[in-house]
Amino acid sequence: MRIHCQTTRHKSAPMLMMILFLSLAIPVYAQGRVISIDPPKVSTSLDVANKKAVNVTDTIPSTTPTIYASGFSHNAFADDEVSVKWYFYKEKKLILIKKQTIDATGYEFIHASLKSKQGNFPLGQYAVVFQINMGEPIVTYFDVVAVKHSKNKYSKVWHYDTSQFGGWSEIKNKKVTITDLIIQQKSWNKKEQKLSLIVKANNHIYRDDYIFCSAKKSYYYCPIEDDGGYIKIDKDMNIQLKVEFAKETAEGMVSELSVVQKQKDRWIPPVATKQKIQKDCSTFNKQSDKKMFFKVLKRYPELTIDDIKKHKPGRYYDAKYGVSIVAPQGWNSITDEGDAILYLIQGNNTETSKFMFKSLAKFWDDEQSKQPKKIIQKAARIIGEISVEEAIKDGDKTSPMGSLKLFTRGQLTIGHFVLNRIGSKARWESYTLIWEGTHLYILAVTSKENELLLGEFLSSLGMESFCSEMREKK
Repeated sequence: MRIHCQTTRHKSAPMLMMILFLSLAIPVYAQGRVISIDPPKVSTSLDVANKKAVNVTDTIPSTTPTIYASGFSHNAFADDEVSVKWYFYKEKKLILIKKQTIDATGYEFIHASLKSKQGNFPLGQYAVVFQINMGEPIVTYFDVVAVKHSKNKYSKVWHYDTSQFGGWSEIKNKKVTITDLIIQQKSWNKKEQKLSLIVKANNHIYRDDYIFCSAKKSYYYCPIEDDGGYIKIDKDMNIQLKVEFAKETAEGMVSELSVVQKQKDRWIPPVATKQKIQKDCSTFNKQSDKKMFFKVLKRYPELTIDDIKKHKPGRYYDAKYGVSIVAPQGWNSITDEGDAILYLIQGNNTETSKFMFKSLAKFWDDEQSKQPKKIIQKAARIIGEISVEEAIKDGDKTSPMGSLKLFTRGQLTIGHFVLNRIGSKARWESYTLIWEGTHLYILAVTSKENELLLGEFLSSLGMESFCSEMREKK
């Protein structure tokens, strides 16, 4: 028998041989098809929605919270499985630190993650191995390296309201949405004023860590030397800016991202009263999700596990919004047909059995955001009015089932209400509004006349599983 092992980078022959002996590899043929999987790409981030690795690298800083490995399966059937194993090479010994199995079907985006249990990853050489069924093990090596820390203890960070800025990509010739803009003071004294600028946009992080400022009469002027542009900062950390992040191409330097403020001469204040909470919603503990599932199911004793299993509840992650929610993955997706984050229907019926999750357009100002319950009440009233109008057009009638319920879950403010539509398109409409500090999300579950409990269960499961990386606390 011939042993195969495909690698993306050869670094250590002893390590490679140990992996070979750990898993004897034979090509897999089934029903006239050859099953295979791409070499795993190692990255520090993941865009599951667009099926790609973000920040692919073979050198991982030890402070990285999560390491990802991803690739695509080819010609896999429903019962095919991908084995993922993570190894650490220590004292000439290969140590298996994590293994997991992932279901694969056809051409599917496969991804796995490794989290540090001790805060930082141990320094050294690692490997991740993808193997589909008993086929060819494919190895990617990577190193975890120390992070160089600055000796300067002075470092303050300010976030700014992204709605005040516009983005444009010359390379893609289109507008780009800015999701975060951060100024970090690296050094700020009489001798030197040094800044970092970090801009998050289009699932990418742009940064310049070497911006030096000079004092003017009422502000500091900070030119962007390499890429172009400037930042002006006053004593209260209010800013004006116009910056470019350039990329070298065959045609020369091209603007990868241009950031300008929408009101040219306005001083934009920092979001000083809010502190960002860093959270990763792209990976979740399956055991925690399972525990949460049964916790929610207990609220609906009339439903059984078999009633729910056929809908295949599973976690969905959206990289653009940085949110995650458990949804019925056994339903068909029509997300591409609208502006929803996730839009599912059961079967092909667009009138009943719908699961829609989206971010509502901002209709409140910063002052009103201090009263999230009033924001939810207004949104619920508008939704109810729209539902009534739509029912009247079809000759139907819509009436509320009880009143709007308002409550909190940690730092979330939540509102829930149910509408009953009677007539030719009879159905139940369950609405859950979730305020997480800056955004208002709506989860709308429509169910058939005889499936109110299912709709309420899916609403509760969605609410309990909701996770947002954009969450802020005051």
